[in-house]
Amino acid sequence: MLYLIFIRVIKLLKKIKVETILPETFIARLIQIKTELFTHNQCNSNLVKHLFIEILIRLSEFGVYFPLNNNPKISQKIREIINQQPDKKWQAAEIAKQFAMSESTLRRHLALEGYNLSKIILDIRMNFGLMLLQTTQKTILQIAQEVGYESGSRFAFYFKQRFGFSPKRLR
Repeated sequence: MLYLIFIRVIKLLKKIKVETILPETFIARLIQIKTELFTHNQCNSNLVKHLFIEILIRLSEFGVYFPLNNNPKISQKIREIINQQPDKKWQAAEIAKQFAMSESTLRRHLALEGYNLSKIILDIRMNFGLMLLQTTQKTILQIAQEVGYESGSRFAFYFKQRFGFSPKRLR
């Protein structure tokens, strides 16, 4: 596994033509690290971590950075939208429209991430409800309404299902 990761790093370095910006001493050290890691049958995990960190630090000294994943998953983007109004009656069509896609495409993207819209909405509402229970003196009914439920009993049902205890235990 480590060998495959190391090979991917090497391929990425070749792809960005790293040899044109890095001195021969760095490339020699990279080869030495590869030898140290993969000529032994056992690899000390701490040694491996330190050697990879050394590679990354040396690369950063020469202005080589690995890009971060600046494309948050669609489920995360949806969470950000719903967090603004957890009490709203969210519809898939409305959210899909915000992403300029059809409902079925939205559902497909979420399914690939292991989510569905109902699960995301429920998770946000329950977490927000828990926070309100812990930080305010509002009644369970007030909290239920603030997170999008018309009845305290419906909120309590989902709350207990999610956290394993009744919201009354926090009152």
